[in-house]
Amino acid sequence: MTEVEAGGSGAKPGHNQESALSTLWRRSQRYCMIGLFSAIAVAVYLTPLQKFFTMGRYQHYGITISLFGLGYILQTIWSWKTFTKWARVSYLSTGVFFAVVGMTFYENPWLDARMQMQRSDQETWKVGFIALYVLSTIAIVSVWMRWIKEETAAKKLPREKEMEV
Repeated sequence: MTEVEAGGSGAKPGHNQESALSTLWRRSQRYCMIGLFSAIAVAVYLTPLQKFFTMGRYQHYGITISLFGLGYILQTIWSWKTFTKWARVSYLSTGVFFAVVGMTFYENPWLDARMQMQRSDQETWKVGFIALYVLSTIAIVSVWMRWIKEETAAKKLPREKEMEV
């Protein structure tokens, strides 16, 4: 290990800053598409789409939620080679979840009671949607927990090898 790697005083002025910037860039690669599509979703949310064509409030929410989910899906594609199996599964399942929730809101304007009168069968569907999304959320959380355990174990392994030497 060189003195610069060890954090010694032999580093050139500004070298640590460049290293920090490159580290920040490398770490942000994992979130760039999510950040971009989150910003797009916020812009769509703040745009009064109802002034341009007829749509309900939940349909507007659905578009923004779907855009957010699309960010996760595109991030998975963007980072496919650098992601582990569980990272891919986590991001894809999260993206598909948000995209499906958004499309459900968009395709079912009756979810907003102010937009359209709800029938009794639609009330049953509403309860079914809620149950399905709660179960999906539990499944996604378990996938993310598996990924967190995998990453934590991978980080501990090099430290334990260093201690042995």
